[in-house]
Amino acid sequence: MNFTNDTIYPALAFEGIDQLQQMFHVVVMRQTYTWNEQGLLILSEEQDPLQVQDQLTDPNDLMSGVVEESDLAH
Repeated sequence: MNFTNDTIYPALAFEGIDQLQQMFHVVVMRQTYTWNEQGLLILSEEQDPLQVQDQLTDPNDLMSGVVEESDLAH
């Protein structure tokens, strides 16, 4: 799969395999929003990067709480 991101937003593509061993494509894009002075939700000028792994409250304890989940869910 060839994937070209022509947007200003962080994005990537990868292949997955389901329980029947069939391949599928995943495209992940992240858009960050913020509130403006009028209380409207708008796209943020600064976009957060893709989170490629779970961020745990304690990296030494895999059972600790999750601060931010990975964006790479199938």
